[in-house]
Amino acid sequence: MEIYGSSCSFPVYDTSCVVISDIPRLLIINQPVEFTIDVSKTGKGQLEVAINNGQVPKQVKVLGNSKFHFTFIPILNEPYIISIKFNGHHVSGFPKQCQVITSDNIIIRGLSLKPILVDTETWFTIDILHADLSDLHITIFTPTNEQLDPSTLLTSDGLRVDWIPSEIGTYIIHMILHGYSIPGSPFYVKCYDPKRVIITPPINDSTIGEATKFLLDVSKAGEGNLEISVNYSDRNIPNEINPIGNNCFEVQFIPHKAIVHYCNILFNNEHVSGSPFSVNVMEIQRVVAIGKGLGSVPINIPTSFTILTPDDDIGELECSIKGPNDRLIECLLTKIDVNRYEVTYTPDHVGEFYIEIFYDNIPIDNSPFIARSFDVNQIKILNFPSSAIVGSSAYFTINATDAGAGSLEIAVSRDGKNIPNYVKNEDSTCFHIKFIPDQPCMHQAQIKFNGIHIQGSPFQCNVFSNEFLFENYEYAPINKRTLFLIKSKLNFNSNIHVDIITPSGNEIKGTIEKISTNSYTIDFIPHEIGEHEIKFYDNEEKKLMIKKFICQVYDTSKIRLSELSLAITHQPYTFTINTTEAGNGILSVKIKQNGNKVLHEQTQISTHIYQISFIPETADECTVQISFNGENNLRTVVIPVKNDYEQVCISPIPSGAVGRPIIFTSEFNELF
Repeated sequence: MEIYGSSCSFPVYDTSCVVISDIPRLLIINQPVEFTIDVSKTGKGQLEVAINNGQVPKQVKVLGNSKFHFTFIPILNEPYIISIKFNGHHVSGFPKQCQVITSDNIIIRGLSLKPILVDTETWFTIDILHADLSDLHITIFTPTNEQLDPSTLLTSDGLRVDWIPSEIGTYIIHMILHGYSIPGSPFYVKCYDPKRVIITPPINDSTIGEATKFLLDVSKAGEGNLEISVNYSDRNIPNEINPIGNNCFEVQFIPHKAIVHYCNILFNNEHVSGSPFSVNVMEIQRVVAIGKGLGSVPINIPTSFTILTPDDDIGELECSIKGPNDRLIECLLTKIDVNRYEVTYTPDHVGEFYIEIFYDNIPIDNSPFIARSFDVNQIKILNFPSSAIVGSSAYFTINATDAGAGSLEIAVSRDGKNIPNYVKNEDSTCFHIKFIPDQPCMHQAQIKFNGIHIQGSPFQCNVFSNEFLFENYEYAPINKRTLFLIKSKLNFNSNIHVDIITPSGNEIKGTIEKISTNSYTIDFIPHEIGEHEIKFYDNEEKKLMIKKFICQVYDTSKIRLSELSLAITHQPYTFTINTTEAGNGILSVKIKQNGNKVLHEQTQISTHIYQISFIPETADECTVQISFNGENNLRTVVIPVKNDYEQVCISPIPSGAVGRPIIFTSEFNELF
């Protein structure tokens, strides 16, 4: 007897027949991970692949014949769990946990991390946490792009790599794991040869007080550091090294004693062939002047120079100094020993100082000398960024208009390493600086003028990871609830903690609130004017996640205006705005007449004082709207305006006869 419904079919499958290509246990951050799955012999069913429970996006490409190609990119330093199921059942060996390799997992040691002497055997070891180093492949390319095959050996310290550089220049070392470069790869090793440094010593003997020069050519020696010392009787004397192009340098020193001097040159701590060499110094036969006081000198600081005379000194020495305003400057002439005098003076203005030196009423050689004074405090740094984003350009401006003659030195660094900066000249005294931060950490800009740090140097710029966006944190009004926004491009750890430190060192409470996926607000109420440090931590133990950034708290009620007098049409009108007590910020001014915008000029006289200039065109009152840090609810200032013709009074003009003069009077009132 046939039973109704007895004929039916059941799909049969076997998860052990799922074929999966090799998936590395160690993943490299920001590098794609690829694998294939073949279910052609598994039977009918549903294939499910998820990474971190579906939180990590993946791409799938159908290859045909029930084969699939999967790709995902690990972008966070966290474990990645790959789950593969068929008809709801896990495939054998899954879920599989993979770890991410970052620079923190890699340790490199050895001689090859420093500049290397050519034709000398060198080595380095590399160890990667949890990695099978037998899968690590090392390739080295010479400066002429030839590939070297270094010898490798697995040791307790990691994979040891031995090799011998035979060319001068930069070697490129690639480290490949599972087909991808590991973090920090490639790295570069510079090779040098001190034997290739060419010394051109002075041709003649030297004389006391005169500059002695010699040349160094390192163009064929490779990259490295030159160390130069000049000494006599174990006493070092100063020397200057100046680049003259094509990796050639001119070295000069000024001897003060008639004795043999020795010049020592090291290149990457290696003695250069021909060093040390001797320079014979002779007695002087005339009067000479030397010293810093004859060059570039800072104002309001005593400076000096030395006058050397022949040993049979029987003449009379005189010195006269005139400042930029042609006013005599007091100077002190002191005899130090038989043939050496010191002149001390204090420059009091920025500009040129003319120094005349007479010996027996006759000017000495090169007299008058011209010393140029400068004022490092007149250097203005404008719009220096308190924060920046990795990979995005940051800008600031240096204005040296009133500082005098000199040279600027700008160095931007992080973690003790310099990063490139780019200078664009607006004119001879104003410069625009650009740098591109490359790591999420505090960056510093050291700025010197004639070798002296300017006020505020080094300046600090906190650089954030480009995985985060911060909004509305730069400025906050006092005694008001302040909100700023944190946005994460990636999955964000919401278990964060924040510290807000006031200028007086007190801590104020900040509240973190999630407003959407990967978006959070932090709000607080500041009660002090000035810089507030805001620090983020990823746990209660205060392990710093983002070092810190600065929020400037300000008070618009502290903004002060100069007295506003009556304005006259068609004549320049000027007033000042003082934000000293209001705190740091950005000042903006709008001027209108009858609703029409009036062009004006805003000049920053000092850090907190601004001069506003404009010319009223009509007799209608001018309204001035002041905005500070984007806050527009400040009071509107009204400036009354009077016509310029109202200042002229003309008497009645009588009738007259042809050919005879007509007399009338005009009276000009004071304009102010």
